[in-house]
Amino acid sequence: DVHQQQQQRARRRATRVVSTREARDGSGSWRRRARRGPCEGTGRCVAHADGRRDACHRGKEPERGMETDLGLTASDNDDASQVIQETTLDAKGTLRVAESQQGDRLATCSSDHTIQVFSVQDDCYTIKGQWKVLGNGGPHTLALSPIEFGNILAAGMRDGTVCVWEEIPQSDVEGGETQWKQRAALRVGNGLEVAELHFAPTLLGCILTVLYKNGLVCMYGASEVLSAQSWRQVEKFHVCIEDPSLQCHSLSFRPPSEDAPPLFAMGTNKGLQVWMYNAKALKWQLYRKEGGPSIISIDWACNTGRPMDFIAASTPEARCVEIWTIDGELNFRRSATLDCSSKPLQVSWDMIGGTLAIRLAEDKIALWRQNLLAEWQCTGTFPTVHGLEEME
Repeated sequence: DVHQQQQQRARRRATRVVSTREARDGSGSWRRRARRGPCEGTGRCVAHADGRRDACHRGKEPERGMETDLGLTASDNDDASQVIQETTLDAKGTLRVAESQQGDRLATCSSDHTIQVFSVQDDCYTIKGQWKVLGNGGPHTLALSPIEFGNILAAGMRDGTVCVWEEIPQSDVEGGETQWKQRAALRVGNGLEVAELHFAPTLLGCILTVLYKNGLVCMYGASEVLSAQSWRQVEKFHVCIEDPSLQCHSLSFRPPSEDAPPLFAMGTNKGLQVWMYNAKALKWQLYRKEGGPSIISIDWACNTGRPMDFIAASTPEARCVEIWTIDGELNFRRSATLDCSSKPLQVSWDMIGGTLAIRLAEDKIALWRQNLLAEWQCTGTFPTVHGLEEME
């Protein structure tokens, strides 16, 4: 039925996005299984890399150097774009996974400074780019732009630099291979640690928001639409001026809406903040501040006809996830508290904002949604990759 289909879609998205380790311990893991298929005689499937020739329909030995650090298969002479029909991505060094707003693109960065970009369609993955970042301490956070502005990838480096790449279409590249070209390296100062990257809603234009742990927020805009070649700083403000001890962990924009001003929510070590864009003053202003335990992950749900918006905020210290609501008149309140069996590390809504996936410290993912009485219920719990390995 419809409910089961929605739950299956939420589980697939949770597996892609939530099942990752925190960047600070460097032991991240992400795994996704696509449907089995032949490698069409190229030897570029995981069955060959694992030595399981009987799992492939062609049974061709892999070429030397095919297996990459993320468990994929590719040689130095491979095309930049290849379809992975049987895929188990077991990247024990994965630091962050980013998904596009449409759910058709996926990007990963690992502890060996490797970035990979995939095109996702019907559970099949096409490698659209893979490269290593030299210098800058390596990437540890990622963001993919809305498709309206082309295929743009931003990565936050450990030294505070934010690098921007743009995908060059095959028709514009000699040989017809897709390539990713670095367009910018954005930096505001030495020693500032990037906490979060996020592209603003499309109504604001092609705006990349960089949140630093010390509370500095920088917004960069592309001067040319559909091109990341030229970026300039369009906004810069500090959220911790009154409290220097405040640290910022996460940020999430309100999905595009024509009947409400632009808003974003921010998780800090002292609770939640909501910022609003003042069109008359042409600047961002603090709209609401709620004190409380540290919030390390926050996600603003898409509104598909509800009279209010949902914001999920994970608070590991309290072992719960708080659900905040904002109605059409911008009234802000805490509507529910979801108790978790262990510390909630990350939250992520599905694409329609009906199901919430919570990654727990006990290597499990819990799915929550409202029933017909508007009560929040846990509809399912399943182990992540690490939990499956321990069970085996």
